[in-house]
Amino acid sequence: MSAGAWSPVSLAVVSAGVGHPHPTRLLADWGAEAVCRSLAAGGARAEVEVLELHRLTADLARHTAHGHVSLDLREAIAAIVGADGLVVATPVLTASPNEVSTRSSPPSGAESSPACRCCSRSTAAPADSHPTSRR
Repeated sequence: MSAGAWSPVSLAVVSAGVGHPHPTRLLADWGAEAVCRSLAAGGARAEVEVLELHRLTADLARHTAHGHVSLDLREAIAAIVGADGLVVATPVLTASPNEVSTRSSPPSGAESSPACRCCSRSTAAPADSHPTSRR
């Protein structure tokens, strides 16, 4: 069977950032692009679905409080469960819970952008400097 006959790989990309602009979304996109490049190098292609959790916060709260699952939340869950691969990006804050709850601006020492936990690089790192881009 040739590589062209394969079905595309489904990839769910979850971004859990809440700020504007969304540096966490940039990290999610960066990770998804790296996965897509890796798949393309092997002759496969990916169908990517991006889920931004900040758009589902009210639905998640209603589900937690009342057990109600909205259509949007149901579709997001189905996308994650049905995906062949998953990329998840979350913000990283370096602050105590007290600092987070009492300040409206980021506390000193808080990272301004999420970091790639596997190599401690910020989202500003060029794609080809990331260890996984050499595969």
